[in-house]
Order: sequence, then C-alpha cells, then structure tokens
Amino acid sequence: MKYLFFNIECSNCFGGIGKMCEFGYVLTDENFNIISAQNIPMSPGRGKECKFNLRDRMKEEDINLAYDEDFYFDQPELPTFYGRIKKLMEDKDTICFAFSMGNDIRYLYDSCARYKLEPINYICYDIQQIAAKHLNRSGQPGLAECVKQIVGPHAKVRLVDHLSRDDAKMEMMIMQAICELNQIDSKTLLEKYEYAKVNSIEFIKEFKEKQARNRVKSKLKLVVEGTANGVINNLFDENYIGKRYGIHQSCYTSVEEFKEIVKVIRDIGGVFSKKYKLMDHLIVKDEETASFLKEKVKDIYSGDYILLSQLLNNLETKL
Repeated sequence: MKYLFFNIECSNCFGGIGKMCEFGYVLTDENFNIISAQNIPMSPGRGKECKFNLRDRMKEEDINLAYDEDFYFDQPELPTFYGRIKKLMEDKDTICFAFSMGNDIRYLYDSCARYKLEPINYICYDIQQIAAKHLNRSGQPGLAECVKQIVGPHAKVRLVDHLSRDDAKMEMMIMQAICELNQIDSKTLLEKYEYAKVNSIEFIKEFKEKQARNRVKSKLKLVVEGTANGVINNLFDENYIGKRYGIHQSCYTSVEEFKEIVKVIRDIGGVFSKKYKLMDHLIVKDEETASFLKEKVKDIYSGDYILLSQLLNNLETKL
C-alpha cells in the first residue's frame, strides 16, 4: 500500500464553502519512504466570494499562507489539477491521511462542486484523532503542537506552516513517530485506529444529513422560544393555574409536530410553558421518558405526566 498525506488551504469559507487555493501532499510507502511530494498552488477564482479572508477574523487566529495572494490568483484554478489529484487519491493501492480530516474532506468536496466536477472517492484516516489518542488528550490538538509533543521540539525547524506540502509532511512525521514509539508497523497502527477512518463520500453524506438536522433544530428552537415568550404573561394569570403544559422534546421532531401539540393544548384551554417550575403538566412520548424525568427533574418539577398519545386523544390520564 501507499500512503498519501495531504493538506488543503483555502482563501475563505464564506457561506460555509471552502475556496481551495493550495493542495499539498506527500506520498510514501508503508515504511514512510517518500515516493513523491508536491505543493500545488491554485487560484481560488475571481470575485468577492473568492477573496482572501484569513486575517483580522473575530475569535480566529490569523493565517499567513506560503505565497502572496497575487501569486495564487495568477495560477490556474482547480479544474487544471483535478485529474492529477483524483488519480492520486482514488488509486486502489493508496490510503489517504489528513489532519482534522473533516475540514479537508469538505474543502475538496466543496471545490469540486463549485466547478461541477465529480466528487473524489477515497478512504481517509484522521491524523488528529490518532495523535490525540496517543497523547491521551481530549479535544482537538493543533498540528504544530502534535509535532512538537510527538516528534520532537525541533522537528519542524525547516518546515513552513501553512505550506500544504510541509503540513502534509508533518502529518507523516506524526504517524511515523507514533509507530516508532509504540514499536509497531503502520498496518498495525491503522488496525488499532480503525475508528479514525472514513470514506469521503459517506462522510459528506452524513455531514449534509447532520446539517439538515441542525437547520431543523435551529428553526424549531426559534419557534419554541417564540411560542413560550408569546404566552409568558398568561402563565401567571389565575385563569390558567392548573392548565400550564410543558412538552418534552422527544414528542416532536419538526415545527409542524410541535405546533400540532400546542394547538391541542390550546383547544383544551391550556397554555404552553418551557420552564419546569411553571408547568402543571408535562407531556412525554412514553412511560420510559416519564420514569427518567421523574428522577432527573424531581427537584424542579412536581406536576404530573401525560402521554402524548393520550393528549392527542384529548385524554389527560395521569401516569
């Protein structure tokens, strides 16, 4: 097998879409002997949506790329290099590696989509996950930090940060060092870290599904908050004492489902609340959820529990 360590730089990610301006790689055999290494600068395209936006960003560190911005704009765009990159990554005898691979997989996919190019289909391992496990670290340690702690404090002295080829070489150095420190070969390492492996196409599919779910959750949150705020005064009206209903989140997965339950509450003369301390009744999906909540929120909720199915049949049977 061959190992392809790769890294991607982008001019920006406006709208969540990465605009590739650099693809670098180091190709090795299973013993980390370098077969080839190259840095491929490219133009991110022209126009405001492609401009460089890597400095003076709120809550994000500045990024200084290896070349001047004008140099990137003078290069051909991705389609010129697409065939070469695709051939490298889709080779059946090649396994790909990236650091914080989710970013690079998305950058490459986004850039292919921008130019209406077929997505590249490859297997990829995340060096960041492997390094974090080796260091017994939670979270997401940075590339430079991992090189310093795993390879050595002076390991990157001749390497340039954010030069994609050199970042790819750092990925290789981390993996090689972990093999040496654990006295195992690369195949054994990959077997050990199988959980850090994905297929790029499946990863993008799952990422998009997650994005869709998050959009629904965000919209739903706004509707729930708006509904609760719209009736806040009624919660203290004596006419509604004993008629204040909460809805556990397991009862709905869409705005439509939530609104249907709220309508039923209103139809029986009740009012919706999202605060446990202001609820008289809590609607739950099933008895298992009720049992769980009776223990979890016992200190802040003393009302009764109503099954969703019973509510929808206009029954208020207490559990």
